[in-house]
Amino acid sequence: CTPSRGSLLSGRYPVRLGLQRGVVSAASKWGLDPAIRLLPETLQTAGYRTALVGKWHLGHYNESLTPARRGFGESYGFLGGFVDHFTHVAEAPPACASETPATDGTCALDWQVNGLPRPRATGVYAAYACRDAARRLVASHEGKEEPLFLYYALPTPHEPITPPDDVETYDLLPKLDVAGRRRDYAAVVAATDGAIGDLQAALQKHALWPNTLLVLLSDNGASAAGGSNAPLRGAKGGYFEGGVRTRALLAGSLLPQNVRGSSHEGLVHVADWAPTLLNAAGLRPDLVAGFDAMDGVDQWDALR
Repeated sequence: CTPSRGSLLSGRYPVRLGLQRGVVSAASKWGLDPAIRLLPETLQTAGYRTALVGKWHLGHYNESLTPARRGFGESYGFLGGFVDHFTHVAEAPPACASETPATDGTCALDWQVNGLPRPRATGVYAAYACRDAARRLVASHEGKEEPLFLYYALPTPHEPITPPDDVETYDLLPKLDVAGRRRDYAAVVAATDGAIGDLQAALQKHALWPNTLLVLLSDNGASAAGGSNAPLRGAKGGYFEGGVRTRALLAGSLLPQNVRGSSHEGLVHVADWAPTLLNAAGLRPDLVAGFDAMDGVDQWDALR
């Protein structure tokens, strides 16, 4: 989570960011170094409207670590690693029960809009709340001249594995574990897929799709608690390929016609996306401030 997202937005390897130690927790007093220039900061300087919808997970101990100070002009979602999908409580107990200063042992509400906390949970499934926020943002951008960078970081699939009520229950899947979590995981993935499709539909409806490059990524392999990375060995949190090797997908009208429907068999590191997206945006990575510090390799020519 934290190491991958820091690498994605900075173009640096997690070990160079000091993020190899683990993830930011609800009570962590550290985060991604504010001195490190991030992709949204560069795009914002170049005239982009920049927005984060969903999960941040790169630090929240002080304001310098938060999205508004890291290049995002707008943000909606949560700052920590995960929330209860219906109450939006941060790292729902028991994960943070021992770390919270609250006398009743409960965890704090982690849901914000442009840095300001929402007064209470909405009760809307978290992925759907993010979807609706992204659709509102896209609708507000129709007809605008400035380009848009939307970091759509959905909170699913992630613990707690609780699907919404409006998706198929997948009861026909083999019950491979006592709790039937594989069935719930499949339903959560289906809801996530729908939220991505709904964003694409919004881009098309509001005439942004003809000038869009959509990149779909994962920050790690599936959890062993319901997910599967077969035929790869291992899972999220481990060093085997099942934990660190994932697929990516590119779509949109900016993707050249000759590569649509094809596969790229080469390896791409998460740190490669920052310089790759800068090039795709028409910004020469070698002329961008901070580029010399990037570990990532520009893959745009290999992908198109």
